[in-house]
Amino acid sequence: MLSRQDARIGEIGFAIGYESEAAFSRAYKAFFGRPPREDNARPG
Repeated sequence: MLSRQDARIGEIGFAIGYESEAAFSRAYKAFFGRPPREDNARPG
């Protein structure tokens, strides 16, 4: 989902079961060591 340039971080988080963008971002960063916005900005 993050590879799509038009993807919104909050929408992805909600789609996979998080109740807030912040909660998804914290969990993503804890797992991958970087925030989801960095992967969202990378060319697919």
